[in-house]
Amino acid sequence: MLSNDIEYQILSLIENSDTPLGSNALSSMLKNKGIRASAPTIGRALSILESQGYLQLIGKKGRVLSESGKNALSRMHLKEELENAASNLVNILTRSDSHDIRKLIDLMTTRRVLEREASFLAALNATDSELNTISTYAGILDSVMKGGPSKTDLHHVAGLGRLFHESIAKASRNEILYAMIHLINQDIAARDYLFILLEKTNYSFNTGHIKILNAMKRRKPEEAALAAAEHLDTVITALMKLESKYTA
Repeated sequence: MLSNDIEYQILSLIENSDTPLGSNALSSMLKNKGIRASAPTIGRALSILESQGYLQLIGKKGRVLSESGKNALSRMHLKEELENAASNLVNILTRSDSHDIRKLIDLMTTRRVLEREASFLAALNATDSELNTISTYAGILDSVMKGGPSKTDLHHVAGLGRLFHESIAKASRNEILYAMIHLINQDIAARDYLFILLEKTNYSFNTGHIKILNAMKRRKPEEAALAAAEHLDTVITALMKLESKYTA
C-alpha cells in the first residue's frame, strides 16, 4: 500500500510541515508513525526525490516540495484513495455468501445500469469483428437457453453469458465501464447460483441476447440500451418474486 511507502510518507510529511525538513527530523517523525528508517536511509531517499525534481533544498534548513512534487503527491493521494475504494468494493462483493438472493438482486441492479450504457456505446463503437464475436456468443446462448439449460449446462451458460456481456463492454470503448463489469462478474459461484434460482421461477431462459445484438448491428444505441435493460429487468423481477416467496 502507498501508506507504507517511505517516499510517499516523506513527501506527505514535508507537504504538511510549515518549515523545511531534513533527514534527522523526518527519521524521528517517521518513527512516531511506526516506520523505522535511519537518518542515512532518509538522506538517500531525499536525494533521489530531489533528483526527480520533487524537492527543493533550502540552504541548510532542509527541503520543501517543488511544484512537481506537489503534483506527484496529489497523484499518489488519488491512487491511494482509488485503491481504498476498490478494496471496499471487493469487500462488498465478497463479504456475503454467494447463495444470497439479496446480493444477487443488488448485483443485477448494478449490472443493469452498467450494461445499459455499455450496450448503448457498443452500438456506436463496436467493430464488425467485435459484433461477429458477440453474435457467436448470443447465438449459442439463445440456442442453449430456449428450452432451459440442463444442470450440466449451467456453468457453461454462465461463462458464455459473462463473455457476451464483457465483449459488449469492451466494444463500448469505455475502459472504466469494462473494468467495473469485469469485476462484478468474477463471483462464479454467484453466477451459477443465479441460474439455479431462476429455474425455480417462471423465468424464460430465452432472455433476448439476440435482441441486444440486432440493435447493435443496426447501430441503434437507444434500442440496444433498452434491450439490455429489459434483459436484466426480467432477471431482477424473477429474483425479487423469489425473495418475497422465501421471506414471506
